[in-house]
Formats: sequence, structure tokens, C-alpha cells
Amino acid sequence: MSKEALEQASGAAVLGYRAPTFSLVRQTAWALDVLGELGLLYDSSIYPVRHDRYGIPDAPRGPFMAQGARHEILEIPPATLSVRGVNVPVGGGGYFRLLPFPLMKLALLRSRRNPKCGATMLHFHPWEFDPDQPRLPLRGLNRFRTYVGIRRTRDRLSRLLGGYSFVRAVDLARQLHDSREQLPRFRLETQAPFHG
Repeated sequence: MSKEALEQASGAAVLGYRAPTFSLVRQTAWALDVLGELGLLYDSSIYPVRHDRYGIPDAPRGPFMAQGARHEILEIPPATLSVRGVNVPVGGGGYFRLLPFPLMKLALLRSRRNPKCGATMLHFHPWEFDPDQPRLPLRGLNRFRTYVGIRRTRDRLSRLLGGYSFVRAVDLARQLHDSREQLPRFRLETQAPFHG
């Protein structure tokens, strides 16, 4: 199991999870129970947006307790910016590389002002800071999503770190876990496949 391998390699407990491509969606809601059974402290896989490959647009935008059939887990969703009632993803990765920097700053400012938010989660991949890496043989939209803005990622992160204070996700999760009874609950149930 990868959790055990990571713990053996690092000598530290794995306490958090983020599904590849934010693939914790209604069809994979069973994963919440697996994460709970593994004893993880938090997850950051539920993106409260509409997207062609992921997202649960009606999920809370701030930290909440994600409820599966048998377990619940602290969920710290990636950052979004609400624009006319639509959640725009801004939580890092391709969005950090693609969107105008003032939009990221606006999202962080609004997050700080929103008492329901409580935290803003950003994520980055190590490869996003290496503009000279060998390129994968991707085409079209996949190539664009993977490499757009990669030459400016380091500068953008430096600007972000110069203007805001950050904490590690695990430290935030420990703080939020202590007050989890006050967090909203969101039940994620697996949807039956549509047969038309």
C-alpha cells in the first residue's frame, strides 16, 4: 500500500490525501470511507467547481466534514473565487499558472474576509517549477493544461510568499480538527450511473 511505503520512506505518518486530478466526485464517494478507515486526518480532493473531469459544485468552499456512508473526514477544499454565483477554481496548479495574478490575490483577499471560509488551500506540483524539464508527448488541451505559464511559476510563487503568510496543510488540519464540531457537514453519496 502506498501510504505504508511513504511512511516507511519518510519515517513520518501520512495524515493527508489529495486524489489525483481531484477525482473524489459523487461516483467515487466510497473513497471517503476508505480514507476514514486509513485514519487520515484530512483530505483535499473535493473541488467545489464545475469542470469537465472533476468537481462537486455544491460542496462548501471552506473547510467542512465530508461524510461518507460510514466515516467522515475533514475536507479542506482547494481555493475558489465566487464570481456571480459561480465558483472559479484558483487553488494552484494549472490555475495558478494560467489565471492573471491579480485574480489569485483577489481570491485570497475574499477568502480572508469570509468568516465561512476559515482557510484557503493552494497546491503545487514540483515539476511546475522546472521550465526546462523534458516535455511529455501531449497534444491539444492536455499539453496546454500541463505547460501553460510554466516559465513564470517561480516568480509568481515568490510574489505570493512575499505578501501572505502560510501554514502547512497538516498544521491547519490539526487546528480545524480540534473545532470540527463547529464545521459544516456535507454528505457525499455515490450516485447511481445513469442509464438512458
